[in-house]
Amino acid sequence: MPDFYIERAFANLTAADERALSRRLESCARAYPVRWHKCLIDGARSRILCHLEADSLPAARAAALCLGVTRDGVWLSAVPWAPAIGIADSDPATTSEPHSQATSGTPGWTPATRDADLVHVMAEWQLNTPTDALDFARAQNVCDWCLDTLRVRPESVASTADGRRVVTFFCAPDAESVRNAYRYATVPFDRVTALRHLNR
Repeated sequence: MPDFYIERAFANLTAADERALSRRLESCARAYPVRWHKCLIDGARSRILCHLEADSLPAARAAALCLGVTRDGVWLSAVPWAPAIGIADSDPATTSEPHSQATSGTPGWTPATRDADLVHVMAEWQLNTPTDALDFARAQNVCDWCLDTLRVRPESVASTADGRRVVTFFCAPDAESVRNAYRYATVPFDRVTALRHLNR
């Protein structure tokens, strides 16, 4: 099924609000044929972003309305899996190999322990003209060595239906690591935000 993201803004999301939203998500999942993957919240507690699979954009919008999101809140459609944004001809199955070679000799080290402190990071571009999200993201000038050294792992890329907002998702130590990895990007990010999972 296609992937979608839905976004909802808040003046100030409290811990109680988060728990209520989590219960609402479970209710909406039972009412509509969608599969929820995760819901993330920014550090300012002013925005949540939920990743789901749905058969179609109308189905995703129906689930969003159930969650209390306006029709325009389903702003990312068809998220292509892109574990190698900015890394030419990289095989997704081998993108973690440099990490393994560099650190696997450390006693007690495993990929899981190495990545345990990584967080979700969202980086955004606002564009004047409609753009293909994946082509745009891959065209950015980025240092492969920087991604590896700074432990920045591109996850996926998507755009709004009108193609004027492109968003890339990463796993990284923090937002600053993503900014540094892309400091020589062809088009600088307009915003980079670290996210955490919604409390249940």
